[in-house]
Formats: sequence, structure tokens, C-alpha cells
Amino acid sequence: MSYTFSAFSLPLILTSVLCGALALYVWRSRAERRGGIAYVRLMAVVGAWTLAYAIEILGADVATKELWETVIMSCIALVAPCWLMLAVEHTGREHWLSRRNTFLIFLPAAVTILLVVTNSLHHLVWTEIRMDGTGPFLATLPVRAPWFWVHAGVTWVYMVGGLVLYGLSVVHAPRPYRLQGYVMITGALLPLAGNLLHLIGAVPVPGLDLGPFAFALSCFVMAVGIFRYRLLDLAPVARRAILESMREGIIVVDDRERVVEINPAARQMLALSDTDVIGRENVLLPLMGRAELNATTQPEELLLSHDDINRWITVSVSALADGGGRSLGRMIVLRDTTEEHQLEQMREELLGMLVHDLRNPLTVIATGMSMLKGAQDQLPSDLQPVVDMAWANSSRALILVNAILDAARLEQGRMPMEAEAISLSEIASKVVFSMTPMAWEYSVRVETVNRDALPPAWADERLVTRILQNLIDNAIRFSPKGGVVLVSIGEFEGHPGISVSDSGPGMSQELRGRLFQEFVTGHQDGQGNGMGLVFCRLAVDAQGGRIWVQSAPGEGTTITFRLPRQGAQQVSVGS
Repeated sequence: MSYTFSAFSLPLILTSVLCGALALYVWRSRAERRGGIAYVRLMAVVGAWTLAYAIEILGADVATKELWETVIMSCIALVAPCWLMLAVEHTGREHWLSRRNTFLIFLPAAVTILLVVTNSLHHLVWTEIRMDGTGPFLATLPVRAPWFWVHAGVTWVYMVGGLVLYGLSVVHAPRPYRLQGYVMITGALLPLAGNLLHLIGAVPVPGLDLGPFAFALSCFVMAVGIFRYRLLDLAPVARRAILESMREGIIVVDDRERVVEINPAARQMLALSDTDVIGRENVLLPLMGRAELNATTQPEELLLSHDDINRWITVSVSALADGGGRSLGRMIVLRDTTEEHQLEQMREELLGMLVHDLRNPLTVIATGMSMLKGAQDQLPSDLQPVVDMAWANSSRALILVNAILDAARLEQGRMPMEAEAISLSEIASKVVFSMTPMAWEYSVRVETVNRDALPPAWADERLVTRILQNLIDNAIRFSPKGGVVLVSIGEFEGHPGISVSDSGPGMSQELRGRLFQEFVTGHQDGQGNGMGLVFCRLAVDAQGGRIWVQSAPGEGTTITFRLPRQGAQQVSVGS
């Protein structure tokens, strides 16, 4: 092989270097740019094509020319499918690129490369290589064979297909995005025009192929979109404006844990400036006091301190993936719940003060009404209903106040608890016996079933008794006359526990989700004070157990709680 210098190779070499530089730039930020990898792929192929053409121009004999013509044709075969892949990805149709479709897109290119490499055996791509020295350099003039025209037709189909995709994106895109589509359409038209001039022989310089020049110019036009219009950004300009105005903090990290996006709200919550974190790896973990943040964790509240100011932040993590399911990174959403915590604290303090202030006078009133009720036969007959009403309502108010106080003490860990080995069967028998008069009053039958031979539970007997009393009380109230309340003692989820089932009307899914919240009264208005099940939930949780409800409209309701086995770590007691 021999070579001779030609100045026409210099712009091609320079163009190849620029293509490589652009490809490297986009590769380094590929995770934050839509279609970034496809653009790198296209730039790499165009750069290789341009460099191979520059070396071919320097060739001085047929063998050298044919060798580099083989490389050039192999690169050209890959340009069109790479361009189509870029168009598909950048217009948001990544879901089209399944493995099968990607294979079909590159199949014609693979066949062309195979035929080019083995052309000396069949001459389906070119029949011979001629050289023309009448121009400014020794030009290569392959005599085209049938497969060359098949390849040219496939290339045009791919290029026009990409143009159609960008045309559709321009037609349907909001105004701020249309300029991006116009840039890509212009970039695609340039190589088509250059290829058409080459095919019809309208190039004034003999043997000069305008294809690599046109494609390189096309890539530079796309670069204008990258640098000027942020064409391949994962979050375009319009989306960025939304991020800037959001109250929630948004942080996007790539698959290497580098921060690629952070909005002002997140910077304020974390006391950061944009330059502190953009492009840096693993900077959020120590700031947020977490060893790990991933998309499988539930939203979690964190207490962050900065300059003696405490903030409560709720953190949610979502995975980011392209249409093919390939992981791009994660999005972290921060919501400042400090104000909610402050309001909740104020509510609890206000409620605590009110309840404490009400408890003493209510106790006095209830005691007085009880004494009057005991001497009711000495009162005028017209006052007796008034005394009954006053006694019933003062007692109910005192029960509600005590329930609120108990719930608050459980939430704050101040409820005295003495965990010990207890028999749930014995407790259930005592509670059912004590509540038999209430069952008679409501014409309801209470039955007890021991499903398993249970080991002792490790819990506070007084609290468990109150839990079971509340559950049976509710079941009796909500069962119809002649109904049955079933108390089952057995193992639940591998732990000793009790379930209480009524034969009432059941409840909706929406009500089941709120049943253990404060002041939710269940199936019927006016039944209970809405604190009994709250107490049950808090008391079970405080002892390391779990409580849940099963119900459907018309099928009754079953509430089950389980407790730790004997031998579990003793529950800490409050003061």
C-alpha cells in the first residue's frame, strides 16, 4: 500500500476529530440526555467514516483504495440505522426499540457489511475499483453493482423515516419544543442532499463524495441543538421552568449517583447551592443522614438540622428508566412537613391542656350526677329524666376524656406497662363473662373458640384486657338482635392472638382504611366515641404486636390482634 499527500484530507481529519469530541461530550452526560447514547453511536460512525475517507484520499494505488473503500462502505451501512435509532429515541418512542425491532433495524446493515467484506468473491457491491486523477486528488470510482442500490434504497427509507418522526413531533409539540424539531429536520436534510448529488454525479469535483461532509455538517447542526437549545436534555426548557417553580424539592441522580438536576426548593431544604452538588457523586447521603436511598423504600421522614434550625422532610424515591427498561437513575422528591409537624404539636398541646382542664370538673359533675341518680326516688318525677340524661352524658364525656388521655400517653410512650407471660384464653374467658350482661341487653350471643394450644403471650395483662373489652363492646353494638359475636383465640402470623368477629353489616374499603384513626365511629353514626379502636391500635403497637381488620359490606367484620410470644424482649415501661 502507498499514500500521497492531499490537502483535501485535512478538513476530513479535522471533521473526524470534532465528531469524536462531540461524541465524548455527550457520552459523559448521556444519563441526563434523551437519545444521548444513540447520538454518540451516530457520531462515532460518522467520525470513523470521515477518517476512513480522508485516508482513502491519501491512497496512491488500487489496493489501498479498495481497502479503505471497504471500511467506508461498512461505516456508511451503519449510519442510517444509527440515525433512525436517534430519531426514535429522541422523539420519545423508546418503547419501539425492543430487541427484535433493534435487530431488524440493523439487519440490512449487517448484510451490507458482510457483502462488502466478501465483495471480491461475488462483486455484488462493486464490480471494480477505478481511479481518476483528473481532479485535485486521486479519486476512487467504484463501479456500482446491484446490492449498492439496495443499500442506497434502505438508507433513504431510514433517513426519510427519521424525518417523518421529527415532522410528527414538530406538528404535535408545544411551541417551545418546535425549534428543536426544526433543527433535527435540517440536520437530516443535509446528508440527503449531499448523497443525492453524489448519486446523480452532480458534484463538480471528480470522485468527491459529499456524504461525509454533509453528515458531519448535520452532526454539527445537531450540536447547535445540544449546546444552544439543550436538545437532548432529559428535562427540556419547559420542564425546567416547572421544576424551578415547584414547592417540592426535586433531585435527579444518574446511575453513578451523580446529581444531574436539583431545583431551588431542594437546595433550600438541604441548605445547598447549585454548584455544591451538580456533577458530584454520593453527596446527598451524608447530608440526609441516610446510608441508602432506593426506589424500593417507603416514603420516610427525616429530621434535618442546619444553623440550629430543624426541618422535617419527607423523602420519596422513584426509579427512572428509558422505554427499554434500562435504568437511567433515580428521582428523589423532598416535601417539607415542618409546618405540619408544628401544627400537630400545637394541636396535641392544646388538646392535652383542654383534656386535663376538663377532666377534673367532669369527674366532679359525673360523681354528683351519680349521687343524684342514687337518690332519684327522692326527686320530683319531672326531674328524674333530666338527672338520667345528665348522668349519662357526663359519664360519656368523662370516658371520652380518659380515652383521649390514654391515647396521648401511649403515643408519647408514657403509659405504664408491665409485660409478663399471660394466658390469652384466661383473659378472654374473664372478659366474655364480664360482658355477658351487655350481650343480653343487645340480644346477642358471645361465643369463645380456642383454635390452638397457645404458648403464653408476652404483654401487659391490663392493656390486653382493655383491648379485648373494646373489641367485644364494638362487636356487640354492631351485631343485629339474635346475632353472634365470635371470639377466637389462636395463632396468627405465628404469634398468639385473638380475633373478634361480629355478624353486623360490614364496612366499605374506604372505612376500613380509616378505622384506626381518631374519632372514626365505624358503621353507624352515634355509635361510640371514635377513640376505642385508636386505643387498641396504640396499645397493641406499644407491646410489639399488630392489629388489623377484615370486612366487606354485608359480611360482618373481624378485627384481629397478635402479640409477642413469651420470651420476647420485655416492653419498656413508661413512667
